[in-house]
Amino acid sequence: MLQFNANALGLAPSQQAVAVGVLQPGASAAASVPIAAGVAAKTSPGPLTGKLQVALKAGALGVLYYEDALPLGALLAEAGGMDGHAFLAAWRALPTEASASLPAVAVADVAAVEAQLKAARLFLLAHRPVPGTGQEALYVAGRLDGGGLSAPLLLELRFTRGVPGLEAACKCERADIAPLAFDALRQALGGGQ
Repeated sequence: MLQFNANALGLAPSQQAVAVGVLQPGASAAASVPIAAGVAAKTSPGPLTGKLQVALKAGALGVLYYEDALPLGALLAEAGGMDGHAFLAAWRALPTEASASLPAVAVADVAAVEAQLKAARLFLLAHRPVPGTGQEALYVAGRLDGGGLSAPLLLELRFTRGVPGLEAACKCERADIAPLAFDALRQALGGGQ
């Protein structure tokens, strides 16, 4: 049996029973469990975190408690791009951005970064030099479309080509999305945790 603790997105397993059959000592098995979002009984107020608390009842072993990561990609639409005018209008309309430094991320090839971002459901809209700085900027968009969320996620990434370190700015209707966005960038661009 599988159960999630109350969480900001109201995520819950669609079915609690997980059938894996009888396992011999030392053996393992895999099972997929569909997850429903917006389940009122599992919705808790408060900020969204990147962790999901899980309880698994495993017969004679009793109940196992653990935390699992909630990746941002699970909340992003597969087609989340937008045109430049819509990006600028949304950037101006959204609340103040959150910022983060990603010191382990280096950008050498923008096309490779674009492919990595796309695999993470984040879409490069524009690439421009930042006047007077020697830096370049990437403007990236995604669309939150899961767990009861439906909103644009906007990012500005500033870097000096080939030099470790990337400055990221994030704008979204919910400020608690920014830490998940920065973690998704680290994972997508190879900067670790």
